[in-house]
Amino acid sequence: MSRRGRLTVRKSCISKVARFITLFALYMMASPSFGFSIVSTEAVRDSDTLVTVVVDSQIELSEDVLDAFKSSIPITIQTTIKIYQVRNNLWDKLIHEYVTRDVLSYRSLYRDFLLKSADRNVNGGYTSLEAMLEALGRKRNYQVELTEGTLRADRSYVGKVRISIDRSALPSVMRLPVFFNNAWRLKSERVKFDIK
Repeated sequence: MSRRGRLTVRKSCISKVARFITLFALYMMASPSFGFSIVSTEAVRDSDTLVTVVVDSQIELSEDVLDAFKSSIPITIQTTIKIYQVRNNLWDKLIHEYVTRDVLSYRSLYRDFLLKSADRNVNGGYTSLEAMLEALGRKRNYQVELTEGTLRADRSYVGKVRISIDRSALPSVMRLPVFFNNAWRLKSERVKFDIK
């Protein structure tokens, strides 16, 4: 094969790879029609080391997630709250990250729904999935205790919150297949809020 022929084949291969990468990136960025949304957030500085963040959200599971859940596979929903110190000439400085997980499970033998949560107000059993998701989504108070540093009175602070499915908590045989499945990429937008 001539040199020109080899270059043509090489360009064709590169073009196909670039097309595949572009399509894969578009697929991964596609927004599902279900998922999590944060309705409102507010935060109050209780002390130099404690912030109360109130999050009101809506949670809707995809058909694939519901099928796994009804097959008694626990689903872990993760809430991540990050606290930042505002800096004028630089990007905001992350000073604390708070993560909490709620585990949803279904016991088919008893036909009941269990929510295992650090929040005692929602922890326990439910008669329906809808009731459990509603309890999980309604306004909840998160006590974010800063372990590194304190909030100074002369500085401004903001926070960001996101709710998502923790795919790493799934059984190991499921992790790779769900990584490429758009129906499992359930997460809210990252919502910014002021700390008063």
